[in-house]
Amino acid sequence: MFCEICGERKAVETIGMEGMELRVCPACTRFGTPVAEQKAPVRKDPVEFHEPDILPDYAERIRDALRKRGLSVRVLAEKLSERASTLEKVEKGKMLPDRKLAKKLEKFLGIVITGSVEAPGRLHRGLPEATLGDIAEVRVKK
Repeated sequence: MFCEICGERKAVETIGMEGMELRVCPACTRFGTPVAEQKAPVRKDPVEFHEPDILPDYAERIRDALRKRGLSVRVLAEKLSERASTLEKVEKGKMLPDRKLAKKLEKFLGIVITGSVEAPGRLHRGLPEATLGDIAEVRVKK
């Protein structure tokens, strides 16, 4: 496991820092106070629940489907019993549709705008996910 502050070394200790618990390497323990580790109960039957994501090009897909069918956003709003202003924002990519609206659009327009979106590779340090050190700057008081 990587250190959640610097990301460079193996995390072996847990510290408390501003109300959070972080797994850190020995060098980063100075940034917080040691926390006694508690083992979480292990579930025998882990349940994975994954809701589909809204695809990044959802607005383009909606626009193309409307153009192919010769529909305006106002007509679509009337057919789906939705507000035209909401659908205009969604069609322009200024607002993400909620899950219910996304399903309505997919069904009515015959398109897919939900699915699994893969995370873009590894970060600049070669770590599997972001660490606090990737986004924060540590300031030392003098």
